[in-house]
Amino acid sequence: MIAPVLLGFALAPNATESAIANGDTRSLDLTDGHTNEAGVFTYMVDGVYDQAALDKLNWFLRDWRLNESTKMDPKLFDILWQVYRESGSKQPIDVLSGYRSPQTNALLRQRSRQVAKYSQHMEGKAIDAHFLDVDT
Repeated sequence: MIAPVLLGFALAPNATESAIANGDTRSLDLTDGHTNEAGVFTYMVDGVYDQAALDKLNWFLRDWRLNESTKMDPKLFDILWQVYRESGSKQPIDVLSGYRSPQTNALLRQRSRQVAKYSQHMEGKAIDAHFLDVDT
């Protein structure tokens, strides 16, 4: 039996070498069980971020409770893309949490001590996701 890998991605200073890859085209295949949405987002083409795709990713990763989005840090997508690539996963990435509004973060903090008061989710710098087909 394969246990899902649960990953939390948050940006640290200088988390990626460069926001622009070496001429890469990068896509993320995502699902979200809260909204029942799925999509493939080609957010970088020939080493350049595609703003229209970034806008779609921002909306996809919105706070689903309030239907509110923010500008997510594109370097976060680079980290997620790299981890996905190195994991060997072949299934879409299941997003558990992207952007959180301050209201949603406060609600979640009331339910769990594991939610940070100043969560990077509120800054558009964190994604919680898992790869269902990667053994732990």
